[in-house]
Amino acid sequence: SVFSKPVPAGISTSSPPASSAGGGGGSSTVAPSGTGTSAGAGSAGSSAGAGSSAGVSVSTGASGVTASGGVYRLCWCERYHQCTAGSDFAVDIGELVIIGPSPILEQHRTCVSGQTCLLDGITGQDLTSQDGFFVLETCGLSTLVPRFPTSRYPSASMNTVISSSGRTISWGDAKATAAGGQYRLCWCTGDRAQHGEGVDGTSDFACQVPSDYLVDAGRLTMVGPAPLIQHRTCVSGQTCVLDSIIGQHLTSADRLVILDTCGVSLQYLPQAAAPSLMLASGATFSWGYVINTAPGGQYRLCWCAVSMNGCGTSDMFAVDFGRLDVIGTKPMDRTCISGQQCRFDDVEGHGLQVGDMFLLLETCGTIGFLEKTPQTGYVEKTTGVFGKERNAAIVKDRKSTRLNSS
Repeated sequence: SVFSKPVPAGISTSSPPASSAGGGGGSSTVAPSGTGTSAGAGSAGSSAGAGSSAGVSVSTGASGVTASGGVYRLCWCERYHQCTAGSDFAVDIGELVIIGPSPILEQHRTCVSGQTCLLDGITGQDLTSQDGFFVLETCGLSTLVPRFPTSRYPSASMNTVISSSGRTISWGDAKATAAGGQYRLCWCTGDRAQHGEGVDGTSDFACQVPSDYLVDAGRLTMVGPAPLIQHRTCVSGQTCVLDSIIGQHLTSADRLVILDTCGVSLQYLPQAAAPSLMLASGATFSWGYVINTAPGGQYRLCWCAVSMNGCGTSDMFAVDFGRLDVIGTKPMDRTCISGQQCRFDDVEGHGLQVGDMFLLLETCGTIGFLEKTPQTGYVEKTTGVFGKERNAAIVKDRKSTRLNSS
């Protein structure tokens, strides 16, 4: 077969009512995945019935044509002949133009999660600025790729970008923050004339849902972390190391920050973390010896590729790939009276446990104790208590902890 993805075998013909006009040999046009029809040829019409001069309808049946766009020959075989091989279809009755991407399955492109996605040089037969593209897991299925722009047509500013080198496809200013991985670039024609018009003048097949996008033009590789649920835990007051961060084509130049909301918030940790180790099992991100003093709570792990101009501002960290639980207290102000036991209730935080400790200092993190104060306080149920001696060495031994995935 001359088709990259064969037109369904056994194209059938049927005779229309006698009032239908017959046609001579010529050119026909088919848009893949539509309800395209082609004009019958005179020689085919003569075989429809003894002495009949009426034209016939030609159809590929219920299966859509998903071959590469291009110009082919329409070949005929008489039904009583053995029409099983290409060589049996020896009669050339005209030209068949298939509108669509060409080649199919081979026009591979790459985008980076967290950035706008622009694909150039997409080639094919008679492509127009109104053709639609969807990025899907599998062409023809209804499942959308989460966090990928869902507009099926290029943005208005890109509609006229058609040149001899091919089409340029864009989803406008919308950032693609999908998980890193490999997806399919799926096409559907925007030419209403190729879909057929209903009796009310509306299109019978207008590329309205993802399942209409049957033609697979090629692979789209999305660079970025994957999956997007890589939750981790750190402890406030200790160094923070995040192991086994996995994804598609991650590099040592990538960066990670901790934000309330990826792409818009101020960062809590003093700087972006860089991969300190790249292994087959994933990347290790670390802030070095910098102590994490973020309040206890839940934050977002936000990723940026170095191609984003150095990842210098928080809005560049738009890819949310998981939750970071920071164990620790929230800021609080309390009052105690000298000469009495110091006790305070309603200590708020995240992941606090019985046995966690408090210490009174002029400046947190410095060596030394305040005179005439108990060395440590501890969490008793949900209440912070000072006035009972505890071993401060427990706190010292927990200064640095390496955290694995959780």
